[in-house]
Amino acid sequence: MPKPGDIVLVPFPFTDLSGDKVRPALILASVGSDSVMAMISSTRHDKKWPSDYDILDSDADFAATGLKVDSRIHLGKLATIEAKIIVGQLGFLTQKHCQQINKKLAKLFGY
Repeated sequence: MPKPGDIVLVPFPFTDLSGDKVRPALILASVGSDSVMAMISSTRHDKKWPSDYDILDSDADFAATGLKVDSRIHLGKLATIEAKIIVGQLGFLTQKHCQQINKKLAKLFGY
């Protein structure tokens, strides 16, 4: 069962629900057989929003993520997905990154 901080590969839905794309995602919470997750993309082509969090390959703990290139966690792009459709696990975020993400989530949701 995935746990918060895990980075997984999953068919992540497009925001208009026209389809999905297999991509990395960060597990934020697990409830029963479902997981709430945030989309992860490479940082090359997308606009950065205030709620986004970058993971850079220059980070000392980048290898633990299982990501291949500088990446951006889009905390404003969330989905609840059943764990059985997770394609695989890439890695995890360290406690340091998880604490920063929790601060951004609190700000995003006004807590």
